[in-house]
Amino acid sequence: MVLYYVLYPVSHYRFWDFCYFEPCIRLRLARVIFLVFYCFLGFQFTCILKFRNYISRYWFVRTDKCELRKYNFMKKNTTLLKPDTIYHIYNRGIDKCDIFFEEQNYDYFLMKYQYFLFPVVETYAYCLINNHFHFLIKTKSEKELIRKYKLCRKPLEETERLLGQRLGRSFANFFNCYAQAFNKRFDRTGGLFETPFRRVAVNDDIYFLTLLFYIHSNPIKHELTDDFESYPFSSYGEYVKNSPSFLERDTVLEYFDDIAKFVKEHEKFIQRRSLGG
Repeated sequence: MVLYYVLYPVSHYRFWDFCYFEPCIRLRLARVIFLVFYCFLGFQFTCILKFRNYISRYWFVRTDKCELRKYNFMKKNTTLLKPDTIYHIYNRGIDKCDIFFEEQNYDYFLMKYQYFLFPVVETYAYCLINNHFHFLIKTKSEKELIRKYKLCRKPLEETERLLGQRLGRSFANFFNCYAQAFNKRFDRTGGLFETPFRRVAVNDDIYFLTLLFYIHSNPIKHELTDDFESYPFSSYGEYVKNSPSFLERDTVLEYFDDIAKFVKEHEKFIQRRSLGG
């Protein structure tokens, strides 16, 4: 019936002759025409949006060798954390602002780190500098994380995605908790850390040991001290002094014969860096 009212005047009259229909028919016809026109515009608008999103997300960049490669505009450091994987986790204050002002800030930061992250990661090394920090960690196994987060059995891909999201949320809760306490203590507002936090997967032993030495030598790099052991906010002293710690020291010390070798390899690393090696 609707098609009859639409097609009949178009095929037998000039378009404006529809005004000779009865008022109720003219109203119905106008509504149908408006609906068709509205749907047509909506379809066109949807196509334009999809095309714009596609262009904004992917772009083809020509390299020096005149090759085309896909360039993804996604923000860096947004890959989800994976279970049973070693990571270098690091971040700094917004605009490189200080995130530690007092000794109590360092202690509180580590206390909250243990509260939020000790159940889901193993920690091998850390170093806290006035405006940034470094952690060398390993996420716990998939089985342990599923038990911790109380997840139901799901397909493998969905399980990995959920675990990655939960791990990211654990880190976010840790950062937010510290930032709120820091803001309250120093009467400030707004964010404290850059987002997202940096994460780099560690895939071999050489890279692992290089990061271990790099993290422990960070205070020397920033000229805060000339001695590893004298800096109080690094895990180096906890290895040398064998003091109570949340670190997985046995795992790290397996790479060395003893503590003396551990200390000696750190000193060699500093010498190589000073010589530009």
